[in-house]
Amino acid sequence: MRHMAKAGIFAQMAMQAGFGRLVLSAPHAKGSPYDCIRSSDPPAWPWQRHDAVAQCAAGACRPGASVNKVILDRMQSPVSLIPELAGHLIAGGGKRLRPMLTLACARLLDYAGTRHHKLAACVEFIHTATLLHDDVVDGSDLRRGRATANTVWGNPASVLVGDFLFSRSFELMVEDGSLRVLKILSHASAVIAEGEVAQLTAQRNVDTTEDRYLEIISA
Repeated sequence: MRHMAKAGIFAQMAMQAGFGRLVLSAPHAKGSPYDCIRSSDPPAWPWQRHDAVAQCAAGACRPGASVNKVILDRMQSPVSLIPELAGHLIAGGGKRLRPMLTLACARLLDYAGTRHHKLAACVEFIHTATLLHDDVVDGSDLRRGRATANTVWGNPASVLVGDFLFSRSFELMVEDGSLRVLKILSHASAVIAEGEVAQLTAQRNVDTTEDRYLEIISA
């Protein structure tokens, strides 16, 4: 459930990252943090863009060679353990939902450039880093039907390679050149980390309220 919430965050970020004509107004005192989104010259809303939706549903928004090349290039390091361990998880498959959402939002907003390729790789690195850390915290043995990285290489290596991928994602944010992108993605990373810690503190606590549970999984 929390992973779907993360995917929603990345979709919102992609729509705010400058791919369309969306701008930010002063945030509301109450309500969702995304209530501050408005449009200065609104394009057709995504649910009205049947052609783009159909194209994405048919697979046009799946991460292609450009995104995969960024992922493969940026996971490299002269420290051989880093690409070996990162590649173990990345090559294990997965839905690639977060980069797909980034590419889909760019398509829905008629963005014609290439910035979304690096940003799609960026959000995938953030997600992969959280998986490496999650498996250590949870003591997991399997991920996508394969032995987890922490089972193969140990907890310290998994944590440190996760940190490396987080660092790579921030390099990609800076290269994009947009302070808005950097602000949105860095904030989302902090929210995800807070959610993981909140989940840890509520673990096996039978007194956890429904409101507290919903607050945790929304991070």
